[in-house]
Amino acid sequence: MIAYRLSTIQDADSILFLDKNRIVAVGTHASLLAENEFYRMLVANQQIHNAPA
Repeated sequence: MIAYRLSTIQDADSILFLDKNRIVAVGTHASLLAENEFYRMLVANQQIHNAPA
C-alpha cells in the first residue's frame, strides 16, 4: 500500500519510509517516531495522535 496520509498506515506491521524514491527507514509507526526526525515532523504536520497500544 502506498499512502500519503500517515494515519492510514500507522497500524501496519512494517512501514517503508521513502524519500526521493529511496528507502530511508523501515519500522513500525512507534519505532519510526522514536528514530526518524523527518517521520516525526510529518506526523506532527498531519496531527496524528499516537495512542498507546
